[in-house]
Amino acid sequence: MSENKGLLAQRNGEGNILIYPTFRVPEDWLHVCGIPFDQPNLARSGLLKLFAGWNHELTDLIRHCDDNTFLTRPLYTLPIDHSWSTRSGVTLLGDAAHLMTPFAGKGANLAMLDAVELVHAIRQSNDLIRAISSYEQAMYERAAAAAKETADSLAVCIAPDAPHRVIETITRLRQ
Repeated sequence: MSENKGLLAQRNGEGNILIYPTFRVPEDWLHVCGIPFDQPNLARSGLLKLFAGWNHELTDLIRHCDDNTFLTRPLYTLPIDHSWSTRSGVTLLGDAAHLMTPFAGKGANLAMLDAVELVHAIRQSNDLIRAISSYEQAMYERAAAAAKETADSLAVCIAPDAPHRVIETITRLRQ
């Protein structure tokens, strides 16, 4: 991670490693960057240019990847304190309620907790609107804390001075 970009890898099943080149760029970057992601060899070459000067053991993840599919996924978020007015018979949970980047690993767990909390709120109340409102109020607080953590983590990881910020953050957390 450095210079507003990162090369992240995740071990998956069957010995596979997913590679996530990550960039802090303007929203229209995919349309103006000139990398044809639907043409694997040109996409690989374009990505390698973006990581020129990085350690070859890291860039080898791109160079030697055997999958010829390059999926692009812009990351979006909702504001940390996002909320809405309660409505009868409808609410939101998971990403629909609190969309955030994966930089704290909270999304799937929050979605499952939302579902459980909504069911409990409905079962414990004879008033559906009150149950939904109760669920939403607790969810807003929980989601705001996770969204802040995620935003803070993204700001540390994908930043101009990311390596130093990551080390400082880890050192501070260990104290």
